[in-house]
Amino acid sequence: MASDLTFSERLHTWGWHRAVTALCIGLLRRLIGLRLCRVEISPARLDLMTSPLLPQGYTLALVDCADLTQHTTLADSLPPEFLENAASRGDRCCAAFFNSEPVACRFETRERTSLTDQLDIVVPQDFRFTYKTWSHPDHQDRSLQDACAYLLDQFGFRNEWMVRTVSFVDVDDYESRLHEYVYPVHWRQHTGYIGWVSLFGRQFLFNTRWAKRTGLVLRRHDDFTKHYFEG
Repeated sequence: MASDLTFSERLHTWGWHRAVTALCIGLLRRLIGLRLCRVEISPARLDLMTSPLLPQGYTLALVDCADLTQHTTLADSLPPEFLENAASRGDRCCAAFFNSEPVACRFETRERTSLTDQLDIVVPQDFRFTYKTWSHPDHQDRSLQDACAYLLDQFGFRNEWMVRTVSFVDVDDYESRLHEYVYPVHWRQHTGYIGWVSLFGRQFLFNTRWAKRTGLVLRRHDDFTKHYFEG
């Protein structure tokens, strides 16, 4: 989501174009609840991935989503219901541990999943979708999420999950986007936009043409209509 930097800090760090874009989108978010996201795909090629360095004292592991319910420190951020639903879909999770406690998690799926209380995200056929990342407030090192993403990619190349990844990022989340440009885990291709506005208690979604061609689109919870671009 949007950065906590002041406008002057954004100007210095991001430049005029990005700072003004973030300001405008932030205003629209407060006025009409706008959420505007870029859809990005990554190719399934090991030679385009860069292994990140894991900070000292941390370990990584692929874990069963249901096993994370044993860690009470996650209850507020990752409720048991969320973890049980992820496990029932067969989602994959990579976690970073510090002193045997999970401090960062990354979840990915190949199934349609709930995004908000009104909207689902439809995952295109033969793609993996990262739908949730979490980091403990005391462990915000970006390299933890990079390492989780890399391990999930490595895992994907050794089994039936050997497919391309698809994701989305807020247009005004320049901290994440610029981090990816400077410290890329793998190459990404921008392919359209998805999003919604919130008015009178209802979320009105939109998917651009290129997002539809990719297949990563938003749907209302009760909309199971088959569309030509969904494989």
